[in-house]
Amino acid sequence: MYDVFICHASEDKNEIARPLAESLRNAGLEVWYDEFTLKLGDSLRQSIEKGIASSKYGVVILSNAFFAKKWPQEELNGLYSKHIDGDKTIIPVWHHVDHKDVVSEMPILADKIAVKSIEGMDLVVQKVMDVVRSVTRDMDMLEDKLNISSSKTIARIPSPEESARKILQEIYIDHFNRRPNETLLDSNILHTWRGRNDDLNEGLNYAVAHCWIIRNEKVGSWILTQNGFAVTTARIPTPEESARKIIKKLFINHFDRRPDETLLDSNIFHAWSKTKGRNDDLNGGLNYAVEHGWLIRNEKVGSWLLTQKGFEDA
Repeated sequence: MYDVFICHASEDKNEIARPLAESLRNAGLEVWYDEFTLKLGDSLRQSIEKGIASSKYGVVILSNAFFAKKWPQEELNGLYSKHIDGDKTIIPVWHHVDHKDVVSEMPILADKIAVKSIEGMDLVVQKVMDVVRSVTRDMDMLEDKLNISSSKTIARIPSPEESARKILQEIYIDHFNRRPNETLLDSNILHTWRGRNDDLNEGLNYAVAHCWIIRNEKVGSWILTQNGFAVTTARIPTPEESARKIIKKLFINHFDRRPDETLLDSNIFHAWSKTKGRNDDLNGGLNYAVEHGWLIRNEKVGSWLLTQKGFEDA
């Protein structure tokens, strides 16, 4: 099985066909190219038909020489019939021709995205490789999905511990970004839970029994304990970590700020909220940055100036 079939006129061998075939082969593709594949005594027509049938993609080098000859166009007809049937992807390479030429001589390929040889061999090879890899990857993904859908699904009932850990990680941490000694109401948990209510109730009971959360019946809430926080993947960032995040992600990456340039409070608060960060971490990071000379606060304007030290250190 070949990855690509090189369809070309013999006049284009030296300038484009052979270098392209060699480059694609060096890049790891299995290439059907007459000089690589045909042997003395082989039937030309049968070999070409076999090459077309056993190749996944057809690279067609369109040129004035190609348009003038019958034999390459017969190869193209074979590729195009496979393309129509969904078995082939045709990749046109325009060699010293333009869109007007292709529309005039080969209108069936005029609407297909092509690469021009004038752009250089490296780019031609890269674009061919991109198509081959992209289509192959899509087919692999489709095959995986079909395998998954056709496989028998085995259901299992989660244990109370698994439900408890899911409550803490997915609801307290991932969704509401809670910390130790902070609460969630019954309505928060019920609205966010994605599962059966009996699993939720067993998970809550398990978490209470193991001191991961504390129930407040009067308010209808659940307090996250330090022990409960510890069983999740979450961690509380240090003020220094928050300060570095503020400067790197907000000042530099998001707003592209340089030393001695400023951000307003509204800029920082809005951009910080998009990172799903907490306001207490933001305040701690800003204070740390000011204390270490990374930022300078202007209370009158309500802005923060990035210093040279902050730009370099953070």
